[in-house]
Amino acid sequence: MQRNCLWGSFGNDFKFYLVRLNVVEQSLSIGGLGLRDLRLFNEALLGKWLWRFMNKKGNLWRKVVAIKFGTTSLGWFPSSPNSSYWCSLWRYISKCWERLFPHFSFEVGDGSTISFWHNQWCGKGPLKELFPSLYVLVVDRNASVAD
Repeated sequence: MQRNCLWGSFGNDFKFYLVRLNVVEQSLSIGGLGLRDLRLFNEALLGKWLWRFMNKKGNLWRKVVAIKFGTTSLGWFPSSPNSSYWCSLWRYISKCWERLFPHFSFEVGDGSTISFWHNQWCGKGPLKELFPSLYVLVVDRNASVAD
């Protein structure tokens, strides 16, 4: 809608763009219109849903999503979409997860919901990346910290 308003293409007629998008997104103080990057903003909102899913375990909507789509083995993230019947919102959230996951760190607690090898819970990254030669020898790569 913002693009259509700025460049005047409400109908089917083609209009030439008079201003580049990177100029429109610049702050007002340097001559832009101060509009936010919508792709980045959308990704931030999807990340907020991920955070809510992981932290608000008692909410009804979270329980419905977990029952409808299933969860990963540790139970804090919906399992990956495996069919075309998935809700498009959760499909987009799953795609966003891959980009946001490296920026998450976890508090261990009892260790039952933290992956020993795949989650960043100890040090500066997942143990599978910190100790790749040891990870090659592992029998149970999906073990939790509690295991």
